[in-house]
Amino acid sequence: MQGSGDVQAHGFFIHHVKGIELSNFQISCLKEDLGPAIILRGVMGADLPRISAQHSQDVTTIGLWSVGDFGLHRCRGLPDTRLERVDGKKS
Repeated sequence: MQGSGDVQAHGFFIHHVKGIELSNFQISCLKEDLGPAIILRGVMGADLPRISAQHSQDVTTIGLWSVGDFGLHRCRGLPDTRLERVDGKKS
C-alpha cells in the first residue's frame, strides 16, 4: 500500500492529532474527485459518528495510516468499525 503522501483528501486531512471527534457532517463535491473524503495519518484516538461522504465509485471513503483507537459508527454506507491500531487501511 502506498503512503498517504501521494493521496489527497477532498474533505479532511488530519495529521498528528490526539483525541478528535468529527460528527454530524456531510462531505460533497461539485465534480468527481478520485481521492478519499477523509485521511487520518498519525492520529491517536479518533471518533467519527454520523458522517456522510460523497466519493467516486471504487474510491475509498476514509484512508487510515498509523492510526490508533479509531471508531466509526452510524455512518451512511459504511459499516460500524472499531480499530485498536491500523497502519494502512482504506474504508
